[in-house]
Amino acid sequence: MQQAYIEPFLQAGSEVLAAVTGVTATCGAVVPAGRPLMPERVSIVLGVIGALQGQVILSMSEATAAGIAGLMMGMEEAGFDEMAASAVSELGNMIAGNAAVLLGQSKLHCDLTPPTIIFGADVHIALRVPALMAPLTLPLGVVEIAVSLTEA
Repeated sequence: MQQAYIEPFLQAGSEVLAAVTGVTATCGAVVPAGRPLMPERVSIVLGVIGALQGQVILSMSEATAAGIAGLMMGMEEAGFDEMAASAVSELGNMIAGNAAVLLGQSKLHCDLTPPTIIFGADVHIALRVPALMAPLTLPLGVVEIAVSLTEA
């Protein structure tokens, strides 16, 4: 897994989170993800196909997900419910879609699968390709982005 593959997702993540929350996200260091990946309580998983293949996983605490969803919907934070799940699922779509555009500018044309939301504690995700991950820190909490991609 090349570090160049995660950079568009971090850039897109920072830009999209700033746009939907109104606050700036600070990107932490890129590090190898554990195997298996053990994400936070709320995870959005998107498949990537095309010039690159694999998965992108955004994970965050339930409180962070509820806070982001509340800002996206212009509502008071009311907890993590079906509407909040839909909002953070769309957040994953927006980040991955913007990253796909950035990858396309580098001649790495990719398509995305619809997002899957995984909600629960003690989840383990086995990835075929070792992932790199980095945190995007907001006043609301941390959104971790893990990218597991390989050339097709």
